[in-house]
Amino acid sequence: MGQTLTLEILQHLKLFHLRGAIDYSKLNLMHRVMMAMRVRPLKKKDPTLLTAEERHMLDTDGKAVNFMERSAIDPIITMCFGSLAAAYKVSRIE
Repeated sequence: MGQTLTLEILQHLKLFHLRGAIDYSKLNLMHRVMMAMRVRPLKKKDPTLLTAEERHMLDTDGKAVNFMERSAIDPIITMCFGSLAAAYKVSRIE
């Protein structure tokens, strides 16, 4: 991002990382090929050199997995609603 945004803008940005879900059986051909291209080199790599993320990717390859964590939106709610969120315990749809 540092190549497209100025330092001044970057200093004011708040970034959030929200994990999602993936169901390999629902991927179209292009996305299945892209995932296979990402996983294939990992299968050839020495297992002792794999990062935790790479091991996790191999463990979940071809499966339906959900990494969503509802509490991950709490910092976003707090940023958007500030003290209102804390005062009224903004409810979330579970």
